[in-house]
Amino acid sequence: MMFAGFLALVTTEVYTAPTLLIPIAIFAMAPAFVRLDARTEIYGFLTSFLNMCIGFFLLGMWLTGAAELIHIITWLVIYIQFYLMCHRKTVAYYYYLFLMSFFLLIAACAQEPEPAFAIVLGLFILSAVWALFTLHVYAEANRNKDQIAPDIVDAGQRGGTIPQRAGVVFDRNLYASIAILSFSCVLLTALMFIATPRMEAGIFGASNSSQSTTDVDSNVDLNFGGNITPDPALVMRVQFPDEPNGIYGGSLFWRSTALELYRNARWERSALPDNRFADRTPFHGFDSSEDERTVVRHENPDAHRVYQEIYLDNAEIEGLPALAFVQSMTVPTGNLRWDPRNDTTVYISNLHQSSLNYQAWSSVRDPSAETLRAAPDNYRAILGQWIQMLTYHDLQPVSVALAESIAANADNSYDKVMAIQDYFLNTDFEYSLDISLDGSFRPVDNFIHNIKSGHCELFASAMALMVRSLGIPARVVTGYQGGEWNESDEAYLVRKSMAHLWVEVYFVDYGWVTFDPSPPAIPEDVNAWDRMTRAFGRHALNAKMLWYRDVVGYQGGIQWEKLREALRDSMKLDFSFLDRDTQNALSVSGFVVPFAIIWLVVVGAIGWAIYTLVAYIRRRTARRLAAPMTRDQVRAQQIYGRLKRRLARLGTNCDGKTSRELIEHVQATRSIDSGPVRNVVDVYNRVRFGGYPMTREEYQRLTSSVRRIRRVES
Repeated sequence: MMFAGFLALVTTEVYTAPTLLIPIAIFAMAPAFVRLDARTEIYGFLTSFLNMCIGFFLLGMWLTGAAELIHIITWLVIYIQFYLMCHRKTVAYYYYLFLMSFFLLIAACAQEPEPAFAIVLGLFILSAVWALFTLHVYAEANRNKDQIAPDIVDAGQRGGTIPQRAGVVFDRNLYASIAILSFSCVLLTALMFIATPRMEAGIFGASNSSQSTTDVDSNVDLNFGGNITPDPALVMRVQFPDEPNGIYGGSLFWRSTALELYRNARWERSALPDNRFADRTPFHGFDSSEDERTVVRHENPDAHRVYQEIYLDNAEIEGLPALAFVQSMTVPTGNLRWDPRNDTTVYISNLHQSSLNYQAWSSVRDPSAETLRAAPDNYRAILGQWIQMLTYHDLQPVSVALAESIAANADNSYDKVMAIQDYFLNTDFEYSLDISLDGSFRPVDNFIHNIKSGHCELFASAMALMVRSLGIPARVVTGYQGGEWNESDEAYLVRKSMAHLWVEVYFVDYGWVTFDPSPPAIPEDVNAWDRMTRAFGRHALNAKMLWYRDVVGYQGGIQWEKLREALRDSMKLDFSFLDRDTQNALSVSGFVVPFAIIWLVVVGAIGWAIYTLVAYIRRRTARRLAAPMTRDQVRAQQIYGRLKRRLARLGTNCDGKTSRELIEHVQATRSIDSGPVRNVVDVYNRVRFGGYPMTREEYQRLTSSVRRIRRVES
């Protein structure tokens, strides 16, 4: 079971195959150290002092940031295993060993293990079942080894007995039972992973790969129909600390990325450089930042700066979602970069976990209708060569004619766009996730004239292409729309079912403006089971966020970095000598001594002083609480202690036995001469508890008697 825990570490990128030499070395050294622990008292004192030194050393590693917290915890668990293996083990010690092995498995889970981890997990479960069962059997057998098995009474003969034969505990039937139990546990674990990978999506809902579910995608293909199932899985948790009561008053469009290139009924990213337009007003340029965890662009003085704290449960989507448009963003881990097309899409790389807690500042503008109506329409002069891509469409002439008739009464770009948006919102179009395209090669035209029922991808595509047919630049944007307000957390919860596609239209001297032609979806029926699973999903998301933000130390309330700095400042110690720098060394009598060694010596001295002080206080407390003994009683106590140590060396377990039980045990085993043992015990009881005197000659005689105790030759 221990070896399986180390195998789990090897499946990560941090720990390599030589890590397996650690358990092999522990297994090889353990017997010798266990014998040393049984024969000498100084061994326990030295190992206790070593524990204190190791604790100070790992604390120093954490305070100085010399190693990550997960690695420090892992090495602490490994040392605890080494300590337990190198001492005489009770049943509780074995349970501690099993628990430490389980912690190694958890540590491997937190460090992105390879797929081979599944095999190691199966091996761990098999070994755990066998280890726990075997430990229980041997513990019970050891506890009852002195008891005589009862005879079986033959009920027919009334008084006749059938002698009970001593049997073997581990027979083939027991082996078969444990094997069936262990493989059943492995199978049950595998079924749980398959059946319930995401509780808030239903017990078996997430395992159906043939069914399409709602989610954000960087490519939108309109050629496929069918039924789309809303996925209620939580994906984001957003807080607005600077807004009154945490409630944001604007529209909740969590923008991920924009798709400008349309061809063959597909939307894709393009090489559109937004900041190279001739008016240069939309995004106010990008700033260069030396910090790879921060991206910044020039702030727009006319915009409202909105601060957001976002926890994203799945950071693998293209473009980190936030309110439009991102002015700056900071992450605690990974590398941020603007989209290479100089768009406001933000990408992250070198992220070693699927979840992410980040901060975003968005430049939010709410232009008035008068402002947009006054915007000029000299698109070709502003956009240059990009006007062709942003106004390209493949609509049939009947669809183009419909767009022109809808906007016939408008004399500016804004009123034309609003007329087309209102056409989809106020006519007989319906929102539906069950789409039948009837094999059409032109899904958008078919949607506009025939089906008139569809999801946000069809509504946004239809509006964007109709606006383009009027010569106005437009594109679609992917992300999430809306959010559930959670009063207890003062946060908005965003689910995958809120994945959305909307439209952005370009206005000269202003930039991209959001429009949404999709009518509101029909509220889905939420039964008691759905409410329960959604509540569970909300608590699970909060637990994940607590782990990644606060426990692992990425950012938040009980931030490990701030705690470490506070401890370091309070201790007023300079830990810079742990750096690998040649100047962090001290020349003593011609020898160069690294400061790390000096630090260990200092820590050892401090630990020794603390340990000595604690031991002294404990001895004084024990003496004060105990009843005072006479000199003869002290001698009786000493001789009885020598007797137990002598018997322990001869293989007799004296732990937890009274003096009477000790004599009975020696007489039952018949491996040791019980005469001297009984003599010492009788004198001990008479002097220690009866108050009889013990002369010095009697003390010396009993001491010699204890030394002469030997095993009886069989």
